[in-house]
Amino acid sequence: MLSPHLSFFKALAMKKIPERGSALIQNASLYCEKNKIRKENKTPRLSLVDLILLA
Repeated sequence: MLSPHLSFFKALAMKKIPERGSALIQNASLYCEKNKIRKENKTPRLSLVDLILLA
């Protein structure tokens, strides 16, 4: 599940750059999946800034 600030960025991305917005959504879901794995491994998480830079 996306956190509120991530869904804000998702909406912003869809409004400003629709073709890039879907890539951001994919990155966000990938980010959430990685965080689930990392929580199990107890390694440091990516920050929101890292997520935006990956987009």
